[in-house]
This record gives sequence, structure tokens and C-alpha cells, in this order.
Amino acid sequence: MRTLVMPLGLAAALLSPAAFAQNAATTPLPAAQAARQIAEPAGRLTLEDALALAAGRNFTLSAAGHELDAAEGGIMQARTIPNPEVAVLFEDNRRDTRTTTAQVNLPLELGGKRSARIDAAGKARELAQSQLGATRTDLRAAVVGGFFAVVIAQERVKLARGSADIAAKGALAAARRVAAGKIAPLEESKARVEQANAELEVADAEAALAAARQALAGLWG
Repeated sequence: MRTLVMPLGLAAALLSPAAFAQNAATTPLPAAQAARQIAEPAGRLTLEDALALAAGRNFTLSAAGHELDAAEGGIMQARTIPNPEVAVLFEDNRRDTRTTTAQVNLPLELGGKRSARIDAAGKARELAQSQLGATRTDLRAAVVGGFFAVVIAQERVKLARGSADIAAKGALAAARRVAAGKIAPLEESKARVEQANAELEVADAEAALAAARQALAGLWG
């Protein structure tokens, strides 16, 4: 004797090829389910632009959103009543004496299992909502901090370049005065050292600015 058991809905689908084909044709492709991409703005980047980019592209925030979606789906699944099952029994393999029996099984949940399952799914959703809110708050704080870190680094570069320009002009003026015999060569050496230090400060400021920009951009992938 062989027994074949399957959900009633699946059995109906298998018995209706037309309905099955229509369902397969209307299934969305993975590309159609891709998240909407936000183009990076050209020109100057505002704080609002940075927040929008992070909200649309941050991987951690996206994962938290998917967790909430999964929790919502879990509640729907928990509320679903178990599907009936169709069982087909075959006795004897010979055609003349073979007996086929079909039966429908209706699962019954006792002891409050369904309500407990729904309560558990609701708790999971509350946890996912809390995690999403915390992730969104942390991300906003990180974007604001990163944005102003870039602003400060830009001002440092601006000041460093201004100081380097002044030092270069001072070194040139010192070289001319030494050539004219108005000051000792030692003064020109001092001016050259100040110019070199100013150029090093520019390099450090530019490196810090690049690192700040990279850290900010990393918040939206």
C-alpha cells in the first residue's frame, strides 16, 4: 500500500494546469523587486541630500527594514489556519484488484496553539519595529556627525592653503631681500622651513578631508 499526502491547495493547482500556468506567468521577476536607487546629487552636497542617500542606500537600515517585513509576514503566516490535506491510498499494484482510496484530512489545533503562535509573531514584529527605529536614529546621528566632520575638514584645508600661500610669498620675499643684500641668508632658510611646514599642514588637512568624505559616503554604501 502506498500513501500520497499533499496540501489541498497544492492538489488543486496540480489538477488545474491552466491556473498554474497563469500564476507562473504573473510571478514578478527578481529585477522588478529591486529597491529604488537614489541618484547622487551633482555639485554641492547638502545635509538633506546626505540623509536621503543614507536612508535609501544604507545596508544596515535596509536589513532592518527587511527584518520588519519578515516579521509582518510571520504574523500573516501565524494567523493562517492549517490547510486541509488530500490523501490517496493505493492497495495492490495489479490493475484488476487494485483499490484506490481518497480522503481529506482536516488538521485541528488544540490548546491555544494558534493564539500563542500569533502572540509570538506579534512580539517578533514589535522587536523588529524597535530595531528599525533604533537603526534609523543611529544612522541619522552618524550622517549628521559625518557631514559636519567633512565641513570642518574643508575649513581646515581652506585655512591650511591660505597659510601655505602666505608662507610661499614670505619665502619669495626673503629670497629677494637676500639677493639684494638686505637680510642674512639665514632668514631665507627660516622662511623656507615655514613654507615646508605649511605645505605639510595642507597635505595633512587634505588627507583628513578625504577620509571624512569616505566615511560619510560609506554610510550610503
